[in-house]
Amino acid sequence: MKSYIYIFCFFFLFSVNAGAFEQYADKHFYLVDSLNYSALDPANKILLDTTLNAYHTTNNDTLKLNLLNRLINNCTDEKTWPKYNSLLKNYCQRLLVIHNEKPDSWYQKVAEMFAVAVNNEGFLAYYKGDYKIALDMFYESLEVREKLGDKSGISECYNNIGGIHYSQQNFDTALKLFKKSLAVKQEIGDWDGVATALNNIGAIYNDINRLDSAEIYYLKCLNIYVDTQDELGMGLIYHNLGSIYAKKGFIEKADWFFAHSISLNEKNGQDQLVANSYFLRSKMYFTLGQNNLTEKYAIISLKFAEKTGYPDDIKDAAGILNELYRKQRKFEEALKMHDLFVLMKDSSFNVQIRQEVADRNLEYEFEKKTYADSIQHADENRINTAKISEQDAKIDRAQTIKFAMLAGFVLLAIIIILILVALRNKKRANDEIAKQKLQVELQRDIIDEKHRISVIQKKIVEEQNQEIRDSINYAKRLQDAILPSDQLVKHCLPNSFILYKPKDIVAGDFYWLEEAGDTIYFAAADCTGHGVPGALVSVVCSNALNHAILELGESHPSQLLEKVTELVVKTFEKSNHIIKDGMDIALCGLNKKTNILSYSGAYNPLWIVSPRNQLNLKTISLSNEGNKNTLHEIKATKQPVGKYTFKKPFEGHEIQLEKGDTIYLLSDGYADQFGGLKGKKFKYKQLKTLILVLSEYSMDEQRKQLNQVFEKWKGEFEQIDDVCVLGVRV
Repeated sequence: MKSYIYIFCFFFLFSVNAGAFEQYADKHFYLVDSLNYSALDPANKILLDTTLNAYHTTNNDTLKLNLLNRLINNCTDEKTWPKYNSLLKNYCQRLLVIHNEKPDSWYQKVAEMFAVAVNNEGFLAYYKGDYKIALDMFYESLEVREKLGDKSGISECYNNIGGIHYSQQNFDTALKLFKKSLAVKQEIGDWDGVATALNNIGAIYNDINRLDSAEIYYLKCLNIYVDTQDELGMGLIYHNLGSIYAKKGFIEKADWFFAHSISLNEKNGQDQLVANSYFLRSKMYFTLGQNNLTEKYAIISLKFAEKTGYPDDIKDAAGILNELYRKQRKFEEALKMHDLFVLMKDSSFNVQIRQEVADRNLEYEFEKKTYADSIQHADENRINTAKISEQDAKIDRAQTIKFAMLAGFVLLAIIIILILVALRNKKRANDEIAKQKLQVELQRDIIDEKHRISVIQKKIVEEQNQEIRDSINYAKRLQDAILPSDQLVKHCLPNSFILYKPKDIVAGDFYWLEEAGDTIYFAAADCTGHGVPGALVSVVCSNALNHAILELGESHPSQLLEKVTELVVKTFEKSNHIIKDGMDIALCGLNKKTNILSYSGAYNPLWIVSPRNQLNLKTISLSNEGNKNTLHEIKATKQPVGKYTFKKPFEGHEIQLEKGDTIYLLSDGYADQFGGLKGKKFKYKQLKTLILVLSEYSMDEQRKQLNQVFEKWKGEFEQIDDVCVLGVRV
């Protein structure tokens, strides 16, 4: 059974593709050689620029070390962070030469940073497969931290060194180191670290088949993750406990833990753990002879394994499906799974060979010493070996003659028996052939009939799917009709952009624009749901906006929202059911003569990017060093447009805009999108920073950059909601 272990806690490496042509950045500012700045993504560029701007504006050594450490820990480019880690290490070494002239607190900080840099070099060597250098680095870091009395760093070094011994199956040594790490973590009250150590110890006991001990440590670890609501940790421990109970034969208990592990890990994007949980589930039911559950879980495991691309996981799922299909005499499917199993086994073997080469490098020093100690006995060993070989050869020759004679007698008897059996079975064989021929013809007729039926069924399904697609596409044309045309938008708001990305063919998000008197009204709205249901609600809400502007004319957006709420509630009250659908919206009115912007919102805020540090009303502001602009957020009324129990009047705001100010209205789809290397939400804080950086670009370029960042962040993840971002520059 498989279980998972946390080996390293500090650092992760990510892959970023660089272009074929590299243009190196200015070393005077970026401090390192051969930095391919153009190949970095926007987030890493912002990280380098902001951090190094601060670095060059201070003369404080410890502050510079902190800035370099922050850059190393947040940089996701595998070619860039090691350069700055080397810079951090060299900087610390230069400073430690003059430590006698500095206070003890200064020395403590510099030495801690040196230990961090050495530890990072250990990680780099580990991932390159050079275990000997990795161990040297971890021990060097441990020595510094022991001198400093840095208990947190000491426990992490024990954990990292134990991880290398665990990977080489030196379980006794790894267990001692993990228990040392656990003791220190408990002493300093680092409960995340305690949970990691408990899990690692449980994994070792699981591997050496001491299942009761493994269960105790896993349950202790689970209690911590439940108390801290750490879903990633809970998903891991549920998986490990499931493997324990499956080994023990506690089927219902194992299935319960696997199901909860899958639920949490699928939610948090841990696809490899999901693949392994389904595999262990299928293997458990295969031993029980429950073929349907075996096939179901193995197929799902294969799907997730192919998504992650790990050869061992694909091999495991294909192997159990091969055994199942052979057992069920489904030879065509079994052959496909067998071929996939062999292909993945070859891939796994290549990885294993590279791992064994690295292990051999680590054993080199010990083997060299052993050879030196034993060379004085080499001649004596060769003489003894020659004598033993001569005796073995004589024994082998005698055994060979004996076995050859016996094999001859057995072979002769087998030939006689085969002839007699062949004569007796000849007639039976002819009868069987005739019978099989009849069965083949019957099966062929059955297959032809099944094929004909499947063709008919496929045609029916295709026709039904086409009808559904045609209906949805027609609904999209109807929804497009309620959206303002590009010509109208450019006429009323010439310096603007709209980023509109429906999750499905039709959407619950929409944008709206109308002109009344001297005021241009525009809005970004997010109706309940997405797809067809959301589109239906959006039609109702858009019509309510049009009706309100016709009835009230040139009015404050807060008054318009009150009227729209009244119309939406009245529309849905005609139903026999209680309908609480509605929309979140940011609605603005811009006076063309005075540049006074009036705003009111239902949950959706208004963002204004301006060179001014303050506006004439209360806002939440955000600015970046090196950026001349400030982002001001005006909060919306915390209630939707629609039926609401604790309804209150919509708040209204007015702002005097100046030339160059930029207005942003948006739904929550952009910020809530899952993606990135860890499968997390984009979030509003990161979106605000991105908007602030892009605010100096043209509106068309802003839309292009926002779309590119969104698509890169989303990657292989599914878009979870409609996206609508509206930008207007005065």
